[in-house]
Amino acid sequence: MNSRVRTGLLIAIGGLLLIAIGIFVVVGFLNFGVASTEPTPTPVAEVKFLVTFATNDVAAGKVLTAEDVTLSEVPVQYAPRDAITNLDDAIGRITKTDLFEGEMILEHNLANPTGQAFDIAYVLDENHVLMAVPANDLMSSLSMIQRGDIVDIMVTYDTVLNPVGEGEAAPTTEEGPSEPVTFTSFQKVDITAIVVQIVKKEEAQANATPAPPSREEITVQAYLLALDPQDALVLKYIKDAGGIFDFVLRAPTSTGQFELSPVTSEYIKELYGLDLIP
Repeated sequence: MNSRVRTGLLIAIGGLLLIAIGIFVVVGFLNFGVASTEPTPTPVAEVKFLVTFATNDVAAGKVLTAEDVTLSEVPVQYAPRDAITNLDDAIGRITKTDLFEGEMILEHNLANPTGQAFDIAYVLDENHVLMAVPANDLMSSLSMIQRGDIVDIMVTYDTVLNPVGEGEAAPTTEEGPSEPVTFTSFQKVDITAIVVQIVKKEEAQANATPAPPSREEITVQAYLLALDPQDALVLKYIKDAGGIFDFVLRAPTSTGQFELSPVTSEYIKELYGLDLIP
């Protein structure tokens, strides 16, 4: 084979190689273009619910108002099935537990008020009963005591007091006239609720935007106390025996028990030395 033919074959082989390389490059670019133009998958949108939350701390037994609740969005997986999704389903209902600011309000934590005193039974401990105690004392007439206050209950009632000497047993039969004795029947009692009568003044009734009742317009009729059943029996006995009740207000931070002695006429005589007066 002469040199001219050999050169022609080399040129032909080189051309075929160049054609093959060109085809490979073109196919690669085409594949890259197709891959780059494919649409990116759209992520699934997160589903959210509007759920009712407490805007401030709410104590158990309080009736929710519009200022106590708000709606906020939460992912559906974080919304319990009894979450309240409508503000109207929460406003005007009574809380069965304490609620804290930012806490989600659930259906089973609320009750529907059915009377003027609302459903106080929902917030009672299983070992307590609710008892009404008359509010005839001066503190009550001044509307000084509010729901949630801590009070001591002082009582005065008439009974026969027979003197007992040292080493002597008390007589088994009642003798002599009855006289009043004053003592503290119970200490550190929470006022669960108050039954009141509100009498609006004429100028207040004519006002288009009624204001909260003033102290002069409120008449306290009774206190509702959550008590141990035995304590409720004791108070009932004292009430039925004609006892006169007085409520004294404690500081919110007061925790101790006062050591007190019942007060009788003899106690007063000894305290002030009245026996020494000729």
